[in-house]
Amino acid sequence: MAYTVLARKYRPQVFREMVGQEHVLKALINALDHNRLHHAYLFTGTRGVGKTTVARVLAKCFNCDQGVSSEPCGVCSACQEIAEGRSVDLIEVDAASRTKVEDTRELLENVQYAPTRSRFKIYLIDEVHMLSSHSFNALLKTLEEPPEHAKFLLATTDPQKLPATILSRCLQFHLKNLSPDRISAYLAHVLEREMIQAEPAALAELGRAAEGSMRDALSLTDQAIAFGGGQVRAADVSSMLGSIGSGNVLPVLDALQLGQAKAMLDAVGILAEHGADFGQVIDTLLQWLHQIALCQWVPATLEQAQVDAQALARLADAMAPQDVQLYYQMLSSGRPEVVSSSDPKASFEMLLLRLLAFRPAIAFSEELVDFAVSPTQNPVPSTSSSGVDASQDSPRRDARPQVLDTDNVGATGESSVESPVLDSTPPWDEPSEVAAEADVNSHSYEPATEPDWTGSADPETEETNAKKPEAVAPLESLGAPFTLSVASWPAAFIDLGLTGILYNVASHCECVRVTDTAADFCLDERNASLFNESHVAKLESALAQAEGVARKVSVVLGSVRETPAGWLQRRDEARLQRATEAITNDPVVQALCQTFDAHVVPNSIKTRLH
Repeated sequence: MAYTVLARKYRPQVFREMVGQEHVLKALINALDHNRLHHAYLFTGTRGVGKTTVARVLAKCFNCDQGVSSEPCGVCSACQEIAEGRSVDLIEVDAASRTKVEDTRELLENVQYAPTRSRFKIYLIDEVHMLSSHSFNALLKTLEEPPEHAKFLLATTDPQKLPATILSRCLQFHLKNLSPDRISAYLAHVLEREMIQAEPAALAELGRAAEGSMRDALSLTDQAIAFGGGQVRAADVSSMLGSIGSGNVLPVLDALQLGQAKAMLDAVGILAEHGADFGQVIDTLLQWLHQIALCQWVPATLEQAQVDAQALARLADAMAPQDVQLYYQMLSSGRPEVVSSSDPKASFEMLLLRLLAFRPAIAFSEELVDFAVSPTQNPVPSTSSSGVDASQDSPRRDARPQVLDTDNVGATGESSVESPVLDSTPPWDEPSEVAAEADVNSHSYEPATEPDWTGSADPETEETNAKKPEAVAPLESLGAPFTLSVASWPAAFIDLGLTGILYNVASHCECVRVTDTAADFCLDERNASLFNESHVAKLESALAQAEGVARKVSVVLGSVRETPAGWLQRRDEARLQRATEAITNDPVVQALCQTFDAHVVPNSIKTRLH
């Protein structure tokens, strides 16, 4: 009996046998089960994702002798004829070879006649975008007024080339590329049925090489079976594909992790001797780094690793998370220059040396770190126990991420230093002293002693006291229960929790007098455009709720001295100044600026809001 290739042998005959494309299958199944049939369907997607397969299964659903449904019986004459490609009522056309308008007219001139044996006459036009403009015009006339017995199933890899008039008359379904994991899982199922042994690493390699196409994956699997003499082994697949096995780059990763440039270049030399494609070498390194990062953050993924699990666990434990992210970014950015270079090996070596050159040699620590920097060598931390030495073979996994700006490192090798955002602390370490220095209380205050407005002073004295400036709460002080007074108002204001226009209005009010029963405010006349009398009642309610004391509030317009808005502005400026000084004077930042000719970007320095 003649051998049937896997791509044909395992071609789905019903919707439930298809792998992936659930978004397409769900729509088709529901339409068929509810008898909501359209006259034209357009299936788009890259090669080998199942466009014509879906179309043929749909044809079975239309013409099955058991009736229209999403589950064709597969045993009736109509189903068998469609499966074997001999149905007279399923007209399959390859538009790539029949592009002339005469061909299209010849095809469609019999569309008005009823089907010979089946329920519908079905036209399956593959690569429909290859039709000429005149052919599209001929097809358009039929799609505008189709007979009841005709169905059109169109498939294309390039829907952009179809006229909008054709697209608007079809139900469009885009079939997505399949993920490598899903392809690998299906290949394992197929080979189990074929009773062929296969290594998981080999299936993973085939899944990636298929680039989302199940048909390509099955064809490559056929080739791998022949290459391996009836078995599918990872080494054979790598050799067949001309790719780099995942284990072949381990010496490069080990040398990179240890910071050993000579060993790393020796490993590159071995790869070059075996004719390695350095673009594929970078892809394999990126795969390893991705798996390492997953293992570090989600340890459970180690069980589903697509590379050597033992080596993966070792590297995940030895490499710092921030190093992994830096290496991945720089390799991704540098790949185009390696692929396009006239000397890929030299470019690849320079890229790897760049990884070492920009590898974080220092880390923020809880203690101050001293640096000995000379013009001819990299900065080396002193013997501080919390620092990370550049000569260490295994960087700490809990080391802090550096402030190197590596957005363009992969392309140019240059870097700049940005100060860290002080309210963002990496999850693997405790807040540094720099962050703590910038973290100050945002709205705490000390209640001040207010003047006695209830005494027997005459009105003139009382007016003088009301105008006399009082000591306000310090910009940073310990929190206390809300107490309204002339002195505490600027700092206490934020505890009221006001929002919207009321916040804007109240923040520009100066508190000029507070008694047991009344509170008088003066609103800055420059900010009075949004004020109305309803704000008085709302402020009165907010004060009563915050302090538990009911006072009659009055607001007049005038000039002001001390308002919450001014107090908050000075507080934020003081915080930013302290944070800037902390960053600028930090020995780590100074060492980076001196060594890499970097600079602190002033606008990037932030302080905590609370």
